[in-house]
Amino acid sequence: MACLGLQGQVVSSSTWFAPAVAAGGQGPEMLTDGDMSSSTNWTESAEWSIAGGVASYDNTAGGTLAQADGDMVSSIAINTDYDLAFDVSNLTGSNAYFWVESSDGGIEYIGQMSISNGPYSLDFTTGGDVGIKGFRIRALDDGAFDIDNISLKEDL
Repeated sequence: MACLGLQGQVVSSSTWFAPAVAAGGQGPEMLTDGDMSSSTNWTESAEWSIAGGVASYDNTAGGTLAQADGDMVSSIAINTDYDLAFDVSNLTGSNAYFWVESSDGGIEYIGQMSISNGPYSLDFTTGGDVGIKGFRIRALDDGAFDIDNISLKEDL
């Protein structure tokens, strides 16, 4: 039996192959309680609190909101592309600054950036070292804000 190949050439059934599937899309959610429905799987410094379905940063000093590797649905891996999405609301002051890093703060995934109210979708790629796996947002004392709907997914 003969079949047409990808380039229109005739190939025998003994050399038939399936075309490669194009990459794209996203993997499953990696964070637990990214909707801030519970603080159980999050570790907040004194400047952060989780209540009413949001995580709130109070702007009193720099602080962190973290999820340890063991509390995540799946681990952050080396040399991998990710999409981080979240919503910022109730910003006071002119802006706020934060960055994203491994749960121990040893490896920076997204460098310090200014944020304002609105939805965000940020892509980043891990390097050859992810430190102590996990996820952490570090904020500076330049503006209080709420964050919700935090989603971390692998880009496929």
